[in-house]
Amino acid sequence: MEEKMKVYGYVRVSSEQQKLKENSINNQKLHIEDYCQRYDYDLIEVFSDEGISGKIKNRVGLSDLFENLKKNNIDCLIVYSLSRFSRKLKDVLEFIERLEKNKIKFISLKENFDSSQIVGKMMLGILGSINEFEVNLLGDRIRDVKQYKKSKNQVYNGKILFGMYKRGKKLVKNIN
Repeated sequence: MEEKMKVYGYVRVSSEQQKLKENSINNQKLHIEDYCQRYDYDLIEVFSDEGISGKIKNRVGLSDLFENLKKNNIDCLIVYSLSRFSRKLKDVLEFIERLEKNKIKFISLKENFDSSQIVGKMMLGILGSINEFEVNLLGDRIRDVKQYKKSKNQVYNGKILFGMYKRGKKLVKNIN
């Protein structure tokens, strides 16, 4: 009888709001569990990072995952989406290289690729670049909105300018 492929899963959400709702984490886990059941893989454990940006490289759940890879002789790591794994191409490529050195394949369900296949390796590079671009673009948009609101003396997330206070949605000079 052929031995089942031993698999780890990894899930992540960025915001505290997503963490509190638990919808996204549970949804990601459900997809990974369904995939493993469909292909008769042995899902050993699902590691998670909740409320942590994918731009951050050192995450507790991800670190635990990499520490445990050797212990359980894992064959494959499955994520729901590449963007849940990391938002920086450099980090994605480094993580995948670590997996490959240990002969562990990487599967992303949403993008439907497997790093052990030639097309999967190509897709990894393309989609990793797109993820990083998307994060950088979003950061630029947020900075632009904050600058606009500052220029109009409107309330924005962040530190209120010295000498100003908040009155509803407006920033007003403190004349005291």
